[in-house]
Amino acid sequence: MRNYIKSEWYRVTHTLTIYVFTLSLAGLTLLMNLAMWFLDKVDPTFHHGTAAFSLSNLVCLLEVLFFVGVILVDLLFVGDKKNGSLKNSIAFGISRTDIFLGKCVVGMFVSLISLVVILAVYLGSAKLLLTPGVEPNAARITLQGVACMLPMAVASEILILAMCILFEKELVASIAWYAVMVGIPQICFVFGLKFDSVAKIAVWMPHNYLSSEVVVNMSGWSCLWQTPEGVAKCLISGFIGLIVFLAFGLIVSKRQEV
Repeated sequence: MRNYIKSEWYRVTHTLTIYVFTLSLAGLTLLMNLAMWFLDKVDPTFHHGTAAFSLSNLVCLLEVLFFVGVILVDLLFVGDKKNGSLKNSIAFGISRTDIFLGKCVVGMFVSLISLVVILAVYLGSAKLLLTPGVEPNAARITLQGVACMLPMAVASEILILAMCILFEKELVASIAWYAVMVGIPQICFVFGLKFDSVAKIAVWMPHNYLSSEVVVNMSGWSCLWQTPEGVAKCLISGFIGLIVFLAFGLIVSKRQEV
């Protein structure tokens, strides 16, 4: 598996995909902060030119980490069956399990590097260009939130890799991923309103607790990861997702068609 990881790492880092993807997202965050800085200077009625307001866009939508990770994984690995690289890897004696685990490892590290660059531009430009705003610790709280959601973000990437193995068509795999990450939590939330046993499960699902336990407004920020209990919930649910989705991926990878 080590040789496969090395080959995939070389392939990924020697194509433009990861660089264009990372620079595009980093550039968008910089443009957003520049636009708010400009409006704050030229328009006296504009009251959103603050770092707190800028970073609140990410804090309120931390699930975007899952979606961005899925897009990146699709861009990096989705063409394996079409270009014949998967068939060649198996022909060289690399097991389907090793291929799946290798993709998980490479995808995780590439995503982390991309995330660090994007966050550095996003938080750095917000701090340099904008006033602090209603929440002076916005950058710290944002980083805490991202750190707490990293296990589930990695689990989400593992899940989409598994779904791409299970389903031949990329669109079907993406729909299945969405059903697991968003659809099932929403269904559990609705049934949890009537059944306490379901409610106890629903509150541990990221889609649900990020929707109900993260409050950002002009009065201040209240995020679940600002308490030890909230940090524990994020990390425990994330690692449970890692274990479950990895086990699922290993099972379906043994049946992978080329």
